[in-house]
Amino acid sequence: MIQTLLALIFVFFLPGFTLINSLYPRKGELDQEYDTLYRIVLGIVMSVAITIFVGFGLNSLGINPDTGKGYFLAPNIWAVLIVLTIIFFLIGWYRGAYPFLGRIRPSLYRLPPKDEGSTLMYRKEDAKKALKLRKLGAEREKLRKELSYYEKKLKIYTGDDRSIVDKKKTRIQSELRALDGEIEELEKDISGELY
Repeated sequence: MIQTLLALIFVFFLPGFTLINSLYPRKGELDQEYDTLYRIVLGIVMSVAITIFVGFGLNSLGINPDTGKGYFLAPNIWAVLIVLTIIFFLIGWYRGAYPFLGRIRPSLYRLPPKDEGSTLMYRKEDAKKALKLRKLGAEREKLRKELSYYEKKLKIYTGDDRSIVDKKKTRIQSELRALDGEIEELEKDISGELY
């Protein structure tokens, strides 16, 4: 069962998908809206084509004089498909098709090639700024939720409890103002480099 599933993945998906990612590494390069769907469909089509060409190539080698059989055997097909998939994956990684690898290990992060018509950031410094901006945005959302929580608590509490909650609310508001200022400064820095 597992061998059949792996065979289906290698014959009908993986080699072509990694080939498409190595040819078109940027997200949205095939289509702005249905990029993932295009990659999957083209991956399936290209995998079938690659498997057929591998079969033709192995069959054209003739007969192995040691075994008396041809080279068109399952282990040979597996080996060629695995090697091609690894090669396509490495090319795609080099061209920046797999940015999620940077989350596993930062040294594996690669930027896709710059599209001359695009205003997106592709320098490493710009990518670091964009990553910092994303982290600051997530932190701001967390603080906003916390602030909303304490504002609801203020409606319920009275006395000493209310003053404690009010202090926490004031602290969060000051942190939020500082964070908004940092985000605004970073956005100005990024927009100044783009235009």
